[in-house]
Amino acid sequence: MARILSFCNRKGGSGKTTTAVHVAGGLGLLGKRVLLVDCDPQAHASLWLLDQEKNSNGLLDCLYGKVEVKDAISPTGYKGLYILPGNRALSEFEADFSREKGAAFLLKRCLKECQSHFDYIIFDTPPYIGLLLVSCLTACQYVYITVPLQFLALDGLFEIKRLMERIREKANPKLELKGIIPVMFNRNLKSSWQFLKEIKKVFGRDLLFPFVRQNVRLSEAPGEKVLIYEYAPKSNGTIDYWALTKAIQKDLTKEESDSNYFFTNFKERLSSNAPL
Repeated sequence: MARILSFCNRKGGSGKTTTAVHVAGGLGLLGKRVLLVDCDPQAHASLWLLDQEKNSNGLLDCLYGKVEVKDAISPTGYKGLYILPGNRALSEFEADFSREKGAAFLLKRCLKECQSHFDYIIFDTPPYIGLLLVSCLTACQYVYITVPLQFLALDGLFEIKRLMERIREKANPKLELKGIIPVMFNRNLKSSWQFLKEIKKVFGRDLLFPFVRQNVRLSEAPGEKVLIYEYAPKSNGTIDYWALTKAIQKDLTKEESDSNYFFTNFKERLSSNAPL
């Protein structure tokens, strides 16, 4: 069965989508079958990885029971990486089901049929607390919180942790905070090191994952509709997200990854149009 994980922060601009996409893509490059579920009404992951004009069905149709999940999943063109796309209409789900009993379990039920087909299912969550985020946390096993090393982002970290505690008590006792991922790190700023120190102090060293440095290539890659691994394979963005992907894989499976795997036969590993 798939390992199901969410990348979260209730603040926009926290590197959540960039991290979800690149960890999902990195796991695909490591030979895993990965489903990225775009639960964010902004649908930036879907806009990044798919030609939206050719994509008719998505997550919202599955939640409303109009289509089966297997019929809404699309290949991305990257080896091992598939996506269940979102769109801006996902905000309708919040409005239509917010008062419905058991609505938070709809996502979990939708994905049950496809769990055996993937090694990992990854949620890109909304940047606010609402029904969609609660649904993701109800459906997943593990949570990674992305944190820009700024004061307001740290506040979002504590808020997500409090929400997790409530969901663990009421709906998902297996929910586990697995890691905190510092993003947009600037090693030249004293404040960046101070925030890292504070995170270690409050949450412990074991929850602190490899940081992702500020890198202009990371902001350019979505506009080119490619992953950083293809857009700038020698950039800090590629180095950092590859290290993060291997750390997450090791944390969840205790597997050791060959550090040269990504750079060997890179182009062959990158693209694959294999059907689901």
